[in-house]
Amino acid sequence: MAQLVAAFGSSHSPALNSPAEDMAGHARRDAQYQGHLDKEGNRVSFEELSRQSDFSAEMEKIAPRVAACGAHIARLAQAIAGARLDALIVVGDDQKEQYLEDNLPAFLVYCGKTIANGVLELPPGAPEYWTKARSQYHEPDAPREYRAFPALGRHIVESLVESDFDVSYAERLAKAGGEGHAFGFVHRRLLGPDPLPVVPLVVNTYYPPNQPRPRRCYSLGKAVREAVASFPSDQRIGILASGGLSHFTIDEALDRGVLNAIRDGDGELEQFGLGRRQGEQLDQPAPGEPGGAVEASLGTVEDFDRFVAEAARLGIEIALDLAYQASPDHPYVKTHPAWFRQRPDGTIKYAENPPKKYQDIYPIDFECAEWRSLWHELKRVVEFWCARGVRIYRVDNPHTKAFHFWEWMIAEVRRQYPDTIFLAEAFTRPKIMKYLAKLGFDQSYTYFTWRNTRTELMEYFTELTHTEVREYMRPNLFANTPDILHEYLQAGGPGAFRIRLVLAATLGATYGIYSGFELYENVPIRPGSEEYLDSEKYQVRVRNWDAPANLSPLIARVNAIRREHRALQSDWSLRFFGTDNPHIICYGKSTPDNSSLVLVVVSLDPRHMQHGWVQAPIDQIRTAPDGGYPSEDLLTGARYLWRGEWNYVRLTPEHPAHILLLPGLPNANNNENGR
Repeated sequence: MAQLVAAFGSSHSPALNSPAEDMAGHARRDAQYQGHLDKEGNRVSFEELSRQSDFSAEMEKIAPRVAACGAHIARLAQAIAGARLDALIVVGDDQKEQYLEDNLPAFLVYCGKTIANGVLELPPGAPEYWTKARSQYHEPDAPREYRAFPALGRHIVESLVESDFDVSYAERLAKAGGEGHAFGFVHRRLLGPDPLPVVPLVVNTYYPPNQPRPRRCYSLGKAVREAVASFPSDQRIGILASGGLSHFTIDEALDRGVLNAIRDGDGELEQFGLGRRQGEQLDQPAPGEPGGAVEASLGTVEDFDRFVAEAARLGIEIALDLAYQASPDHPYVKTHPAWFRQRPDGTIKYAENPPKKYQDIYPIDFECAEWRSLWHELKRVVEFWCARGVRIYRVDNPHTKAFHFWEWMIAEVRRQYPDTIFLAEAFTRPKIMKYLAKLGFDQSYTYFTWRNTRTELMEYFTELTHTEVREYMRPNLFANTPDILHEYLQAGGPGAFRIRLVLAATLGATYGIYSGFELYENVPIRPGSEEYLDSEKYQVRVRNWDAPANLSPLIARVNAIRREHRALQSDWSLRFFGTDNPHIICYGKSTPDNSSLVLVVVSLDPRHMQHGWVQAPIDQIRTAPDGGYPSEDLLTGARYLWRGEWNYVRLTPEHPAHILLLPGLPNANNNENGR
């Protein structure tokens, strides 16, 4: 496979193409320009910017700076030549040189066989200093075709699409003038007389409304690296970023922060920065914002405090669902309309999580202009409930909100409440779920709900417990959720509920069930849907917890077993064992010293009796001289005398599982155990 062996970066400013004596001309041109922006993105005049710095003192430093830049450009060209590259990916912007409003791609990969650079065309009377500067981007006499690398370009496009980037593709330029200055600078100033093939990658860095955000660009860089690594060749590939960091209104602190992050391999600044420097404090929110309240039909904040206190007396911790959104009549909609996403006509957009639409929910815009006050208010909501004894939060759909907000908020809350637990309720692509775990979420939802066959369960839980995923992702196995009523529960009857309960409680160290599971609630809103009929999302449900045919006794027994046997309190010790029946799954867990050794056998058929032979972890069992050993079913108290490695089981929908305590052979555990 190809190798990405070198990475370079350079500004392509016209100032790099100008001698020191021409800088006064650039200054005069800048003074006439009316579109300058300050460091916060606000329009500002040249005079106002000049007053913010000692302009005359800066001009005195121009000559040595021009000389230093020229030396470094020459050094960069030598470094590219010395890297012995077969091709160079060039990432640059297009300032409406090829792409206009009729087709303005956020990302575009050029895949033509060659790419043209044209001759400079300026209006009559253009100043000499400007002509000299611009000419360095273009050919002096006639257009020239430079070599491109269409095979690599097309492969990058295909790989990016697989990585969920909707990237544009082009085999020819949109206009006749030739490549934009970001790419012309590379050809004319950096690649020498015999330039190597290039793959131009165009990024819209400036023009609204579809400029990619910094975190998206950072993700694109990682995806391009993966694309190169999967390109079937032994070629040496380089990548070059053509363009400056902060523009015109120079922010040296930001520039150095980005450069240091690149040097240190730290993606945090590029990925989560929104134009602020590391260490900068966010603006504090306005005093008097609401911090928390209780729906009147449920009681008051004081009632909630009494509820938390009584739960604590019983040894129970309260968890809250953290859903950052608002109803159309929420006070935030009136007091802070800028906190919400708006349509072009000024109305606020309702929430969507395709294919679902929620017209009664207004989603929050985490990257709005007033994001500082918004972030602090959302953090303060969590702190309000933390102060009332709540330390566990199930975060609703975190993958649909700004990742950099979660990293900041979780870290800030933990400064004051270090024992706080955040569970990511995110049923989304594996990469996103893993990324949420890495940025700070303590626990993660999983695909357990959709893993129902023996092969599916074994493959998925092997990934969770015996690959590098286990180092950062702690699964929480929910058998059902307010949004997910799987077909297995809809069609399987009470047996399906018993099976999924035992699987969730024993495959994972942490599991959960949603209200109604105890009563076998299994009616969807319509055939083929996974949503509940009479969902609690739209009403307060009052249930009869003493109803007949209640699953609560089994839940209580399973939870007691989990508390009493430490082997079930870990994820890493999970091992799967053989069965001769595909409808039966067998697995075990143990403590590091093997003092607690548990074998779980579960039928996956909720409607019929299943039987067969199952394999025991014989290398971990203390056996009698004749090979026999006792096995106790912790669910029923039944005791069996097993012998050897394979033993017979019979399971029914009424009793679909054994949780067997086996006599562990001291220190016979060869597995990595822990969490």
